[in-house]
Amino acid sequence: EYVGGYVYTMVGANVGHHVIVTNVQVALHLAARGGACRVFRESFRLRTGDDFYYPDVMVVCGETLAPHDTAARKPCLLVEVRSESTGRTDSAEKRQAYQRIPTLRAYLRIDSRYRAVDVDVRLADGTWELRRFENGGEIALPCPATVLTLDQIYEGLDVPPPPLRRLKEPGAVPYDPDAIPDDADAYGEADGDVDAEDPCSDGRGGEGWKDTPGDRPAR
Repeated sequence: EYVGGYVYTMVGANVGHHVIVTNVQVALHLAARGGACRVFRESFRLRTGDDFYYPDVMVVCGETLAPHDTAARKPCLLVEVRSESTGRTDSAEKRQAYQRIPTLRAYLRIDSRYRAVDVDVRLADGTWELRRFENGGEIALPCPATVLTLDQIYEGLDVPPPPLRRLKEPGAVPYDPDAIPDDADAYGEADGDVDAEDPCSDGRGGEGWKDTPGDRPAR
């Protein structure tokens, strides 16, 4: 991916990631057949201004794309399957960048570790509403106009529901994939559950470099 003048290599994904992407792509492709929408997966680029992303699944409706085109500019629906290494980027940088796309109507962030999906939906007044689905449920999608269930998303995978994590202090907090605690151990993570900081890592699951001198900005 190319963002803000920096190139980020994308690491290979695990089986769960690929199964979820395939499940979602197939469901959306079947719903879109015969209509004005096309469904693409992560090898097809999205261009936003001068930046390029590779969404895990992208639905484009009404944009004319020739067979030789390598990028879309007007997505209607975007999907990212998040993991330990990509969760922060999917929920922060990409979320902000995607929501600035005028044609985008929904953005799904699917957790690959637990049965949990966050959906940002653009309302009629242009504002965004977050809808969270855990364990089960039906997600109404605007394009193509269809319903995607969590059973369809996680078909073929033994993925547990989100945990109820207990703080060291009395009380409990529900699972929140967007929460980034200052101290990971505050959630009671056992030693070894959180990856040690890698000085060669850019925090996005890949290495970053720029085509001009200077330090890479914080993401």
